[in-house]
Amino acid sequence: MAKINKINVDILDDIINGRVEPQIYAFTTETIPNYLKVGDTYRPIEMRLNEWRKYFPNLEKKLEMLQR
Repeated sequence: MAKINKINVDILDDIINGRVEPQIYAFTTETIPNYLKVGDTYRPIEMRLNEWRKYFPNLEKKLEMLQR
């Protein structure tokens, strides 16, 4: 009979968010007038914007859409 290994993967739930559709996002900052930063991500947009907020705390989301 084959031995079955039991591995606790609970820690992975905090690391892996699952696959999402590719998305486009855009935001403005107060550093340069009329400057629009545009990006794309496979992760949730709010997660990506929170990373940008570390550098631009006053960013304002302008666009969020799925790529197809």
